[in-house]
Amino acid sequence: MAQPMGLYGWVESNNTRSFVLFAGFLVAVQVLAAVLLMLPLALVDPAHSPLLGPMHYVGRYAPLVLGLSALWFGLQMLWHIETVKKAVGFRFVDGHDEPRLCRVIEPLIIAMGLPAPFVAVIESPARNAFACGVGRKKAVVVVTRGLMQALDEQELAAVLAHELSHIKNSDIRLMAAANVFMGALGAMQRHNPMRFTVLHLIVVVLVPAVLPVFVLAGFVAHLAWRGGQVLRLLISSSREFIADAQAAELTRNPAALASALVKVEQDYRVETARREEDAMMIAGDSEGEAATHPTVAQRIAALASTTGAMVFNAPHSPRRIFGRAGATLDEAEAAAITRSTADWMGVRL
Repeated sequence: MAQPMGLYGWVESNNTRSFVLFAGFLVAVQVLAAVLLMLPLALVDPAHSPLLGPMHYVGRYAPLVLGLSALWFGLQMLWHIETVKKAVGFRFVDGHDEPRLCRVIEPLIIAMGLPAPFVAVIESPARNAFACGVGRKKAVVVVTRGLMQALDEQELAAVLAHELSHIKNSDIRLMAAANVFMGALGAMQRHNPMRFTVLHLIVVVLVPAVLPVFVLAGFVAHLAWRGGQVLRLLISSSREFIADAQAAELTRNPAALASALVKVEQDYRVETARREEDAMMIAGDSEGEAATHPTVAQRIAALASTTGAMVFNAPHSPRRIFGRAGATLDEAEAAAITRSTADWMGVRL
């Protein structure tokens, strides 16, 4: 099979992969819905229960579940920006409120040929940024106060270019959809009537034959939930690599993006953000069950693979702070990340 050539070939390839992965969320919702309805339908409509009549269930209830979930999904997408705004507490700003921020982002918007997005700020000392919305004509680029204070203009431009790339590539719509579905999976998991409780224990004692049903239902529900988490991680990770590459291409300064990434990594957690918002941000957890992003080392290595040693040798390379008096501990740690990545890539500093 032919491999996609160049950056835009990879964008197209990742779009295909991401939409295939996205279809997995539809399957996961159907699986969890079948688990949720297993016990109620066994009592009121056993002929169409997923347990006793699975094919009859598919014919009668699966289309209804699909229709209702599609309607619910559409409403959630319409409310997406307001939902995120309420969760993280950002406020919209303009050139009068934040002249530096708007001065940096405006030429990038023009260069990308995008409709002007809204710009917003979170009053948080954390260093992070994200874009959200459901399309290019209704999108928001959000940055934290800590990010603006920590980055110089070239680094800030690299981060903003990264977020604008998410808008241009329709990543924001895909991540919004992924987050809506993960929210649905989470709610269904929390309210799953087949989760083992004291009441279920009493039922099992009285009717031991139902124990395998409860075990199977719990396993399927957990499998669907974990599958949804893995799918979201794969979608988010692939998008971060693409946006990094496009930001480097637009700004012609991959070292500034690498420098920004290692600074952001030192304090990226926005306290008000839920896991859904964490997945949209430029930096987030890269380990454990909550992982939503590749590591900084992986991202810098990917930049180096497309831009070469200029990531490490340009004036903005974080490794140069070793030669500057008064470097903070955080800065030294950031430089160490870049140095170790360069060693791994075989780049001589």
